[in-house]
Order: sequence, then structure tokens, then C-alpha cells
Amino acid sequence: MKTLKKLSPDESIISAILLIIIALLVHGTQITEFGFYHDDWYFLWAGFTQGTEMIRALFLLDRPFMGVVYAFEYLFLGNHPLAWQLYILFWHILSALTTLGF
Repeated sequence: MKTLKKLSPDESIISAILLIIIALLVHGTQITEFGFYHDDWYFLWAGFTQGTEMIRALFLLDRPFMGVVYAFEYLFLGNHPLAWQLYILFWHILSALTTLGF
């Protein structure tokens, strides 16, 4: 059975830079065009009208920890689509870099 070749430090850095560039080209160039999607609206409306406690209450029965996470994120990002899109872009890049072993 063959094993995967481990990347050298130079190859790892180049791979990371390429992943970041690709993510910025694919997602970042149109980031101002993106908005909120179908499953975003109900918790954004809850946060806007009744605050973060309502966001936590929405998820209390089936996903209580997710409610805490969404409430925390909403506290910092609010109802601003660009802020949410930049936040998601950050997590996409971080997950890609984690795949490389960073």
C-alpha cells in the first residue's frame, strides 16, 4: 500500500497560498453580491426583533449548543450580509488550510 508523500515546508506554504488565492477568486470577487439565504432569515429576524435570547430559544429543543453559537455570532455580525459573508469566507479558508495540516 502506498502512502501519501508528506509536503515539504515550501510546498505547504505554496499550497496554502494557492488555496487562499482560489478561495478569494471564487468567493471573494462576488462577495458583495451574496446576501442571506432561505435558512438564515428566521434566526436573523428573531435576533433583530427580540435579541439574542430568542435565537437561543429557537434552537433550545433540538440543537441547544447551536443556539448559543448563532447568538454569539449574531451579537458581533448583526444583520449585515457582508459581515456574514466575510466570516464564512474566513471559515472556508481555515477549513481548507486545516485539510493541508496547518
